[in-house]
Amino acid sequence: MKVAYQLSGFAELDALLKQLPKSVARKITTQALRKAGAIVRDEARSLVPVETGELRKAIKVAAGRKQRRNRTAVFVGVIGKEGRLAHLVEYGTVAHMIASKNKRVLADASTGVFFGRKVQHPGTPRRPFMRRALDTKTGEVFQRVAEEVGAGIDREVDLLLKAGGVRR
Repeated sequence: MKVAYQLSGFAELDALLKQLPKSVARKITTQALRKAGAIVRDEARSLVPVETGELRKAIKVAAGRKQRRNRTAVFVGVIGKEGRLAHLVEYGTVAHMIASKNKRVLADASTGVFFGRKVQHPGTPRRPFMRRALDTKTGEVFQRVAEEVGAGIDREVDLLLKAGGVRR
């Protein structure tokens, strides 16, 4: 599941970013988006059901691999081997048949219960954690982006002025 937001109302910050070198502007926006993404990550970690804790640890913030011209992106989600199972927790599963592929008996190793070569799985209820995290923290995320971009611009301008021997 991908969710993309188009930010508006940031005209002043955008104008200031355009006055900086592109690499500096990209650095500022990436840092701001990572910090804002951490808000969603932390909320999702607090909402995810805990059984082993592996799914909770696998929720991360990562810089986007594809960056279009004048766009910066970050990813907040489940990374690693837990990623292939996260949607089953988020959306739940319907009842389904599980059959042994190698003619062996199916068993739960942790409890020692044997099921046979086929078992009817009852399904699992949906337990959304990523969507709820995004829905509850959207306003805070936008606020953080604005704050971090503003602070990043100030920081980089100060560095550029110091390098040129000029003070604000």
